[in-house]
Amino acid sequence: MLSKRFAHPLGPAMCALALMLLALPAHAQNAKGRNITGTVLDVDARPVAHATVAVSGGGPTATTADDGSFKLAGVATTNVVLEVTADGYTAKQVPVLGAATALQVSVVIVKPVAAAPAPAETRMIGGVVNDANRAPLAGATVRVRGTAIQTVTAADGSFSLPGVAVGEVTLDVEAANQPATTVAVPGDKAVVAVTIGESKGSAAPAARTIRGKVIDPGSKDPIVAAQVQVVGSGTVVFTEADGSFTLEGVPGGAVKLDISAPERESHIVDVTPDQTTLDVSLALAKGEQIVIEGRAPVIVKTNVANGASVIDDKDLNRVSAQTLDAAMTAKLAGSNIQSNSGAPGGGSQLRLRGISTINGQSSPLYVIDGVVLSNVAISNGSNAITAAAAGGNASSQDNPTNRISDLNPNDIETLEVLKGASAAALYGSKASNGVVVITTKRGRSGENHATVTQRVGFSQVSKKLGSRTYTSVDEVPNRYKQAFMDAGGKTYDREGEIEQTPFQMETLGSVSGGTDTGNYFGSVLISDDPGVLKGTFYRKQTGRVAVGYKFGDRVRLGVTANLIHSLSDRGLTNNDNTGTSMFVVLSGTPNFLNLQPTDGVYPRNPGAGAGTLRLESLKHHERRGCDGGEKEDVVELHWCALCR
Repeated sequence: MLSKRFAHPLGPAMCALALMLLALPAHAQNAKGRNITGTVLDVDARPVAHATVAVSGGGPTATTADDGSFKLAGVATTNVVLEVTADGYTAKQVPVLGAATALQVSVVIVKPVAAAPAPAETRMIGGVVNDANRAPLAGATVRVRGTAIQTVTAADGSFSLPGVAVGEVTLDVEAANQPATTVAVPGDKAVVAVTIGESKGSAAPAARTIRGKVIDPGSKDPIVAAQVQVVGSGTVVFTEADGSFTLEGVPGGAVKLDISAPERESHIVDVTPDQTTLDVSLALAKGEQIVIEGRAPVIVKTNVANGASVIDDKDLNRVSAQTLDAAMTAKLAGSNIQSNSGAPGGGSQLRLRGISTINGQSSPLYVIDGVVLSNVAISNGSNAITAAAAGGNASSQDNPTNRISDLNPNDIETLEVLKGASAAALYGSKASNGVVVITTKRGRSGENHATVTQRVGFSQVSKKLGSRTYTSVDEVPNRYKQAFMDAGGKTYDREGEIEQTPFQMETLGSVSGGTDTGNYFGSVLISDDPGVLKGTFYRKQTGRVAVGYKFGDRVRLGVTANLIHSLSDRGLTNNDNTGTSMFVVLSGTPNFLNLQPTDGVYPRNPGAGAGTLRLESLKHHERRGCDGGEKEDVVELHWCALCR
């Protein structure tokens, strides 16, 4: 039961490896597909069931449920178009911009109106009026021949004519000091450029058609629904699913195209008079770039879907605790922290998401300064005596201790707990039960501090189990009657003989500081925590040094060393199926039994099952110590851990 253990979670080799990992850039990789979910509603916000949602061009297809919901899995991360159809509704196309993340959309479809005959279909014709020198003409009158529809051009020469009949029409254009002109507009054309007057030089170039494509500069994927506009005119078109666009009626001279798209940097392109095709690249806007790092020493709560609980050093060390896991008790929302026993030296179980496995690991993953720490529980072998966990059941009834308990809580700057699928996304399957990210203290520039803290306290038994009590000889079993009459009413406090009220001590010291180019931090902890049972204790000594130095703007060297030494004697205080522990035996021993020796011979305890030598073992080891002499039996070996 007497155990020593050394832990060195971040030695020189691991430190060098951590530094190499820190220097490596992390790159985000495009996923092969994404999920698109959403709902299909009518104009009254009612769900449309059995509607078909498909990705144009042969992508995945889904049918809406009774609540109008649908899910498309494995959709390409490029720009796509969703086609939504349903019986009795007008089909609808929804362009979706390319992205690697999941998307949720809501689509509203309408029923065609089948009432009175629709009025004659009309359209709008827009354009610009220039003079022979390509200068815009303001105040020019543009009239649709044979109708009362007319308008006057704005300062930039632009105009718009709503309510024009579908089909070919003729526009009459008049301007002051300019000859009148007419322009024929086909039924499939909505934008027209009008030039009136005669140029003083060469003849004005004829209108032309410009075709092109808008793509992403990195992936070369097409950008759908990008806006392409001729600067200085109302000519605007949008790119198709393949990123292509067509501008008709563009003036024959040099023009500028303003090209923009959501979450993209807008771009102005100069088009020469003889240019009719072009390809344009639109990069992501700087404010919309997403950088994902494969290592997360610190969790940013605004970027975590499931949220994170954070404990700073002040809350963690506000009240002195034996171990780190004990210091976290009642400070983490949604967590369950249970102690394996009340013995000195910790032994706690932290559960963040409940029990998710029967035989597997349920504890969270611990990461200290980016390095994974083993929190393996080490048993003391007491189950071989008590048979508390029989049948191969590996449970905490063997009174194990956790390695995380050896850390010095005063060395921790922040402790952050991440629950849910986000933890596994960052750290893999080992973090399926959550992850505890610990950031240790470092020196800070311009601050030089030295602190020493001394803590003292005591612990005592709050309630005793007591012994079996009899009030009359008639209540006493036959095997105890003679002893009851010999006692003459005298009773004994067996628990009091092996319990104590010990004083506890903890000494803390730390120094820290730094400059613009370097920093340092060092700490020492000496802790002595005796238990309320004689011979039980938990002692710990830790030392930590962290030094960092900056070489220019790109290179920073950091060295951290942490030395931990702990020693514990936990006794035998947990579950017992063999009747060997003090709480089982003494609670069933009548309080009138005299277990003191007679002529140097200790009587056997008839209340201890097989009559184990309880008091003899206790007195024997108080007299000579656990390490002296020859062990008489297994029971004495047990009491060695309890009564030293």
